[in-house]
Formats: sequence, structure tokens, C-alpha cells
Amino acid sequence: MQRIHRLAIVALFGCGSSQQVAPAQPSAAHHDVSAIAQPTDAGAPVPSERKALMRQLREEHDTKVRERGEIFARIAVKHDYSGEYVLFRDQDVTAFLDIKDPQHPRYKPGHDEDGPADGSKLRAHILVVPNQPRETIGKTVASDITAEDLEVTLKVMRAAADVSTRLGIKNAKIFVKSPARVGVGYLHVHIVGERDPNAPYPPALH
Repeated sequence: MQRIHRLAIVALFGCGSSQQVAPAQPSAAHHDVSAIAQPTDAGAPVPSERKALMRQLREEHDTKVRERGEIFARIAVKHDYSGEYVLFRDQDVTAFLDIKDPQHPRYKPGHDEDGPADGSKLRAHILVVPNQPRETIGKTVASDITAEDLEVTLKVMRAAADVSTRLGIKNAKIFVKSPARVGVGYLHVHIVGERDPNAPYPPALH
């Protein structure tokens, strides 16, 4: 059963290690478990134990992602800006500082390991989210992505490009993380670039 669990976790999340593990010495028990874990026919169903474990792990992951999304929903849907630095809002989107931006009220050194090494340029990291709740590019983290979903996402990305221009962000990178890397269950577009440290952001919205 432990081998089945390990196989399920590897199948769900992949294996990031480049180290090779020496194969265990074959045994009767080893062959019995392998026969259960690996279907002999290409079209054979996944064993029920492995399938149930994969479903459980996926549900736990999705629950955590949705819980983190409540933070962005509080800002964009409930208009609760406490502890945040909200830069812009219109009928479609809300823009606010990511906690990795040095001017965020809760910023701490070390939040952004990829920040600039010199003090001549200030790292800017801004998030733009739709005001209508949406967990990711798709409507939910589990749903398929439609043409309408892509249009909604593109609209938010265009708004992010406009915000970047207004704020004078240099060398801006505007992007959405791939679905496999989604850690917050609320669609958000990143703006990452450089700003003049002597040019503060506009006053925060309240």
C-alpha cells in the first residue's frame, strides 16, 4: 500500500529530484505490488486505491488554493483594503501591490529573492485582478478553459498593461502563471518591473 501511495503522489505532482535511487532487490512481495500498481493492459482501469488517493490529494490541494483566493476576493469583491495598498479600481479590475513590492505596507526584506541587487532601481510587483470572482483562467481550478475564459483573461492582461504604463513601470513583464503553478484561487495578472525609487506610488485607495 505504501508503494501505491508513493506512485499516486509522483503521478499527481511529478518528481523534481534528479538523483537516481538504486533499484531494490526483487522479491515475491515486490512483484505482487507491482502487478497491482501497474495495469497489464493499456486500457485497464487505474486501481481503485490509487485512484481514491489521487482524488483525495487533488481535493486537498484545490481546497488550499481556494482558501488563499479569499484574500484577493476580499479586496476585489468586498472592497476590504485593510493591510493592502490598492492603486487602482474601475468597473472591471482592481490593481494592488504584491507583498513582494518594497512599498507594500507588510513588505519584509527577503520576500522577493529575485529583486534587484543595486539601489538605483526599485523593484515593482503589482497584481491586477478581475472584480468578478474567477479562480484561474478557467472559472474554477477544476474547470476546462473555454474561448470566453481566454477573452476574460486577456481583458485583465490588457488592463494590467495600461496600469503598468500609467505607473511608469520600466521593462515590465506582464503574465499569468500556468495552471500547474496556481497557488492562489483567484485569477491575477502579475506586473513585474522597475520604478524610480524617488517616484512614490499614487496614494492608496481606501
